[in-house]
Amino acid sequence: MFPFFLLQGEGAPAGGASDAAGAEEGGGPSLFDPQILMMFLLMYLVFYFLLIRPQKKQQAEHQRLVDSLKKGDTVQTSSGIVGTVVSVDKENDRVEVLVDEKAKVKLTFVRSAVTAVVRDQEATANETSTSADASSDSQKKKGALPSG
Repeated sequence: MFPFFLLQGEGAPAGGASDAAGAEEGGGPSLFDPQILMMFLLMYLVFYFLLIRPQKKQQAEHQRLVDSLKKGDTVQTSSGIVGTVVSVDKENDRVEVLVDEKAKVKLTFVRSAVTAVVRDQEATANETSTSADASSDSQKKKGALPSG
């Protein structure tokens, strides 16, 4: 609800006195007072940087994720279902996900229902653990570590 009392001066009667009359009398703050305008501007900037801008970044990142879906990706949907992408139909905005290989359960989702690509995270974790294992194995093959 708009605070209409700000349009009238503090000393102006509510009956129908003009804004000019209230301003001449030196009444209270009006909507066009520089301090009030600065307050509204400051509130807008706070909302923009704390709410609007991060949301736009998140939407853009999700759109990049959805656009980069390909066959073989392991994905998680917004409902928590994890499966492997079987096909991506960009024209109809659909993705088919294989949930259970043994029972051959395939589910079709809207592409925007995909919230994460799990395969990339697991592959990164496997690569780091594999490289750590490989470096420790190479140390063992070389013999005992030199003592200092």
